[in-house]
Amino acid sequence: MFAPEPDNDLYVVVDVVVSVTAGTASVSSMNFEWIGDDGVAVSALSGALSGCAKNSLSSANDVRAGQKRAGQVVFDVPSARGSIEFTPKTFGPAKASWKA
Repeated sequence: MFAPEPDNDLYVVVDVVVSVTAGTASVSSMNFEWIGDDGVAVSALSGALSGCAKNSLSSANDVRAGQKRAGQVVFDVPSARGSIEFTPKTFGPAKASWKA
């Protein structure tokens, strides 16, 4: 009701679960990126203030192996056709990708 209109036509809300399998990891919605079918990348920052997530993925440091973090990540995108990429390190390669 109070969410601002999306700049790029629509908000896509994605339910995510991050499971740490070895060592420790930091988890944040900023580890996710939307890649449109046109190849344009959109960070989760685009929808962070939308108010569309009912259960936002909360940031956590030093999540240990065997632990999980779950929540929603919101993207402000021009089309619902694309994929989501997970990059656990800010300047590293994507470790996982899912087609939306």
